[in-house]
Amino acid sequence: MFGKKMKGRIKVLSVFLTLALAFSMAGIFGQAPVLAATTQFDLIIDGGTPITITASSINSSLDYKLVHYSGRNNAGTQAYYSTRGVDLEDLIAPYVPSGEDLDVATTEIIITSDDATTKTFAGDDLFGTTRYYYPSTYPVDPGDPVEALIATSDAAFITTNPADFGSGDALRFYYGQTTDAEKNRPNWVKTVETIEVNF
Repeated sequence: MFGKKMKGRIKVLSVFLTLALAFSMAGIFGQAPVLAATTQFDLIIDGGTPITITASSINSSLDYKLVHYSGRNNAGTQAYYSTRGVDLEDLIAPYVPSGEDLDVATTEIIITSDDATTKTFAGDDLFGTTRYYYPSTYPVDPGDPVEALIATSDAAFITTNPADFGSGDALRFYYGQTTDAEKNRPNWVKTVETIEVNF
């Protein structure tokens, strides 16, 4: 009979051989499974070929900026976020076909997360309606105008300190409120996987 140490070594060796075999088989039959990507999303215009937008391209964009957002959940609780990213309209606009408009009611924007949750918006709701960030520190009406944004980093409070931001380049969708009471947070998307634009 084997002692406890020898049994442990055999178990470790067995696990190692199993993993080695799995990667060897992956080399024969295809690539080994990988974790779902969180640092890029596919932009699909009118059902066409997906266009890959990466976090690194957003981070290096001249339009990269800091934006604060306010939002309420379904219970009405208000929260405040600081984000860094690029306006969604600026990411989509270069690929819009001639003669089409993003900011009209007939344009449909579908944002899908990595868990297959989808949020659907009319173009005029995201790009034709002025939305705001309502600060908690002073009464303000109508607030500070903000655009719909794809963020590569964020913080769940108001800050401008780069050290406070996190999320590992997970691409997140934010947009503002039309009124301080609007429950917009349920439509924020935590990890964007695809954005479809249909005209």
